[in-house]
Amino acid sequence: MAMQVLKLTSGDPYGKDKFYQYALEPMEASPELAEAIEKELSLWEFHFERVEVYDHDEYGKERSVSEGKPVSVLLDKAMPVVWNGRLVAVKRKDALFFIPSGKGIGTLSETLWSESSSRWDRYEVENISIVKNAASEDPVRYEEEGDNPYHTVAGVDPKAKQVSIASGAVVVSSDAFENCNELLSLFIPASVKEIGEVPFSDCKALESITVDEKNPVFKGVGGCLINIQEGFLIVGTADAQIPANEGIEVIGQAAFSERKMGHIAIPEGVKRIDWAAFTHSKIDSVVLPKTLQKVDSFAFEYGELGAIYFTGTKEDWKSIHIGIRNKLLYSAPKYYYSEEKPTEEGNFWHYGENGEIMIWTL
Repeated sequence: MAMQVLKLTSGDPYGKDKFYQYALEPMEASPELAEAIEKELSLWEFHFERVEVYDHDEYGKERSVSEGKPVSVLLDKAMPVVWNGRLVAVKRKDALFFIPSGKGIGTLSETLWSESSSRWDRYEVENISIVKNAASEDPVRYEEEGDNPYHTVAGVDPKAKQVSIASGAVVVSSDAFENCNELLSLFIPASVKEIGEVPFSDCKALESITVDEKNPVFKGVGGCLINIQEGFLIVGTADAQIPANEGIEVIGQAAFSERKMGHIAIPEGVKRIDWAAFTHSKIDSVVLPKTLQKVDSFAFEYGELGAIYFTGTKEDWKSIHIGIRNKLLYSAPKYYYSEEKPTEEGNFWHYGENGEIMIWTL
């Protein structure tokens, strides 16, 4: 017997419209589509939890809770919903639960209420949680433009660990990598020319960033993704070594947020560190360049910073505009660069013969 599914004919397929704006029509899935749906559904757990609340009077309540357990969606009077030949949601009773392949939801909960009108008010609450256990077979969702089916990277499965963007992709949308906190490696082809604002802020587990050497806009070097045309560092791994010869002038928003790092040196030429660039990170030490002019708010907040080695003088440091909520820049020990051994007291440092950081002692 052919699998019965619902086809989404109108409404946003990624769950942004209200329920009444969706139009669905029944259809039979082809053998290929049915197999794809079964594979995708096998990656999800559906938890149905029923909670009953009895309101005895205005002075007290009694609650009864039954623990939710994973169940098979197809056995629970639910129907797969497809759009453009791929699974995007499951319909159960009067609720749609969006689980699009390539833009998966980590956990989604829906609460349905019913209430009696008697004095002994009874509330029946049904919680439905959808949890994904593994990445889809195809972790990247593309949106076509013209005759290019790979034009825009619109979504990436948050369970994906390795992502290789297809050759032909031109744009990576701003929220494409939302919730991708398990992503380990990323490959960007030569065709990508545009990357949206802060697309990799959730990719805190990144270990490897590779860019096709023929890409004229972006470059992957030292564990960093750089827009070489704009001198902009987009994102870096926890063990990144920021290159000093790529013309970097800006460390982008959330570029190194939520990282556990050893020592990181920000090279001369960098003029600005953007909002939340190192927020929630644990850093043993950082070298900040004397070319630095501005540190945006929250760039160094909510984390740990062992020491700051500034390549300029105290006066140079005072000229930097530091935005609000940069507590770590004030609480961490700060050392100023001095090529020769200083005669005045204070915190000073220099490079040793092998390029290591050395503290001057009087």
